[in-house]
Amino acid sequence: DGTVETEVSLSSKAVEEAAKAGEAVELPIESVTVATDSAEAATITISAKSGSDEEVSVRLPVTEASESTVVVLVNADGSETVIMDTKLDENGLVVDVPDGAVVKVVDNAVEFTDVTKKDWEHKAVNYTSARGLMQGVSGEENVFSLDSNTTFTQLVTMLARLDGVD
Repeated sequence: DGTVETEVSLSSKAVEEAAKAGEAVELPIESVTVATDSAEAATITISAKSGSDEEVSVRLPVTEASESTVVVLVNADGSETVIMDTKLDENGLVVDVPDGAVVKVVDNAVEFTDVTKKDWEHKAVNYTSARGLMQGVSGEENVFSLDSNTTFTQLVTMLARLDGVD
């Protein structure tokens, strides 16, 4: 089908040293191209031989990433979950994943009609909407409503989503 599949095995030594230093393990792979469609994205299987059930912090090298680039976890049933705490730094995307995780790198941008690149807050809007924390104004398609105040209900909804409850 044309999609790239990569398997990466991390040594327990690499995992332990990175954890001890408080850093992510650099994945020894070529830079991953960010896909705009999850169905077209490369899949990466990450085996961390850490001997632990704890998640491992890894850094995926990527090309052309932005604030709307996220790592998506492919669940055992084939469904996909955006890893909300995907972090972009100068060397790639950093995420915490379980041993045996299958992930994809996707630009999950949401286009809003009232948010342009000229708006000072466009990067924050892209970041939060790509992770599903904010989805715009209900009842209005592709409208974010930058000039509106955040209600208590909206704040609770965002916090619940951040905690994995929708």
